[in-house]
Order: sequence, then structure tokens, then C-alpha cells
Amino acid sequence: MTSLSHVVTLSPRDYDAVLFDLDGVLTKTASVHAAAWKRMFDEFLQKRAARTGVSLVPFDIQEDYPPLCRRQTSLRWGRGLPAIAWH
Repeated sequence: MTSLSHVVTLSPRDYDAVLFDLDGVLTKTASVHAAAWKRMFDEFLQKRAARTGVSLVPFDIQEDYPPLCRRQTSLRWGRGLPAIAWH
């Protein structure tokens, strides 16, 4: 393993903002992201079940979340999860 000996100093006089890519590089954001999807879909599915009488099947992080990360559709989506438009 090599050590990094080069030090970078950022001065507020030179920059208005500094942005870091936190997509799992500096923090473990995948678990937070998955929990947010679960919360959103569970609320949607609960309201849908109450409105339509279809039995509630909660969002499954292990089954439903990985296809979202790959921008694919889960096989379980036939049960009425909404389509997602990726931008």
C-alpha cells in the first residue's frame, strides 16, 4: 500500500464551494438510500392496498432494491409498484 504524501489545501478565497461524491466513497450511503426507497414504497403500497383492497406486500430491500440500482424492474413489480423515470 502506498501512502499519500501530497497535501492539498483549499482556501475559501479560491473556492465558493467544495463538492464531494458521497456515493459510497466516503460514507456507506447504500443502506440509507435503500431505507428511503423502502419507506417511500411501503407508504405507497399501504395506501394502494387500502384503496384497492389488494393485499399489502411490503417493499423488500433484498429483492426489490438491487434492480433499482441497476435501473431494472424487479420481477415482483408485477404487483403494482409504480414505474420510475430515470433522468
